[in-house]
Amino acid sequence: MFARKSVELQVRIPRQSFFSPLKREENLIESVVLIMRNSSGFILATPLKATHCVLGPAAAGCNYEFTHNQRLVTNEVVLSWDPQPVIERKLSRSQQVLLELYETDVSYISALKLLDRVKQELENEIARGAQLLPKSEITLIFGKVPPIISVHERMVAEIKPFVYSGQSANAVQVLINSFDDLNRVYAPYSNTYDIAGDTLAKADKMNARLHAFIRARECSIDFKRNTLQDLLIRPVQRLPTLIVLLKELQKHDKKSKTIEEAIVLIDKVVRLVVITSKMSGVP
Repeated sequence: MFARKSVELQVRIPRQSFFSPLKREENLIESVVLIMRNSSGFILATPLKATHCVLGPAAAGCNYEFTHNQRLVTNEVVLSWDPQPVIERKLSRSQQVLLELYETDVSYISALKLLDRVKQELENEIARGAQLLPKSEITLIFGKVPPIISVHERMVAEIKPFVYSGQSANAVQVLINSFDDLNRVYAPYSNTYDIAGDTLAKADKMNARLHAFIRARECSIDFKRNTLQDLLIRPVQRLPTLIVLLKELQKHDKKSKTIEEAIVLIDKVVRLVVITSKMSGVP
């Protein structure tokens, strides 16, 4: 194996092209093709999120539209619409895993916020005198979601500065420091998850108006073809997913005691959740 020489490339697009999506895309793709012929993929990043993409032929990039303040990152270079100088950056495998951990948590928060939005809309229906679901059942199904959102929003805010700088130890330390908070918010959610899911399913089946309300939300673009039940199970899946990502990160930094400690602690949260669920009589 030999190290591929890093390429330094600045792409300067006239500002007026920002107002012409087609021309803008043509100009950018023209430049991208030059450096993407031997690249296996790229990361499209905005100030709020980043998405891993696998690229086949370079022309496949034409399926993506790039806007102001977005940047295209290959394993060799960074292309940017930002008029500020572009910083050359080569992402290591550990950085890619760290980025995946960060962006999947951002996506996870977005999913939980959809649940919280449905909760608020159901409560608004009650305030208008058009109760679709009793207040007690709304609380049972959705009431334990906001604390999880708060914990993960703090975590991603603290992890974000370390993602592109490759400071995996500092990023993982955020998870370690969050042990108590994770245990505090996940145990109550898991204790009532099965009952909450069953309650929603029964109400959906028996109440035509609630059924129509739920279907309307699930058909919205924001839900991305997910059902409410799909979103409700996400907190049950998130911690095991974090463990998988941490173990992948550990493969590229086997001597890191911080990563090992984080794996042990997150796994401990999962086991504590299982224990408390059994103690509360949840099957």
